[in-house]
Amino acid sequence: MVNAAGSIRRAARLTGCSDSTLRRRLQKEEKAQKELAGVAAQVQMIGSVKEAAEAGGISPGTVYKWRKQEQEGRPFSKRQQSRMARLQRAAAKTQQDKAGPAKKDPVVAKLRKAVLGDAQARQRAIKPLRAARISQTGARFQSSGQVSVISTDGKKDTRERRLDLEMSGGAMRGGMQQWLAGGSSKSVLEKLSDGFTENYLAMETHADAAGARWEFDSFKSLTISRNTADAPKWGDA
Repeated sequence: MVNAAGSIRRAARLTGCSDSTLRRRLQKEEKAQKELAGVAAQVQMIGSVKEAAEAGGISPGTVYKWRKQEQEGRPFSKRQQSRMARLQRAAAKTQQDKAGPAKKDPVVAKLRKAVLGDAQARQRAIKPLRAARISQTGARFQSSGQVSVISTDGKKDTRERRLDLEMSGGAMRGGMQQWLAGGSSKSVLEKLSDGFTENYLAMETHADAAGARWEFDSFKSLTISRNTADAPKWGDA
């Protein structure tokens, strides 16, 4: 989030806190990341090679290959590093789960809200070429935050929802276009809401969702990454 803001100084200005406060948060985060910097450490954190492969959306053979490559000191290619990102996130989530519920950090909450609401920061977070790819091929959409589902009779069910979904390009296109155009956070949320209404909620027939409206009210966290290979996507015909 600090990288997206542009610098520690600008991030501090967006949140109204001091530079030193953000530096302390970054140091704490860097320490946690170093503990899970290697493939072997990630596998150990998750539990087993099989579990790590499932969490990372790869085969056990690939995990063994990466671990051996790491032990031999051979560098990873950019493509390998991109594929390893999901395994790294899974290990970090396991680490967090083992540590137990974390206390809400008001500084982090302010920074997240500021970055998601700042057009310049959003454009830094997702580059034009990546946004164009997402608009074409879709993305894995992971989020937590307030979501309202509004039924056809006007009843509003608002709650915090966690999502981990494979979305099509059509479902993501409107939101990505607003994101790149520097639209306000409200316009980005509205376009993402349109995509989820048309391509996710409308297909959830078991929830009797026909004609209902899906609305993202706010995000506590948001990760948009590559789709899992060969996984079915919401919004595909």
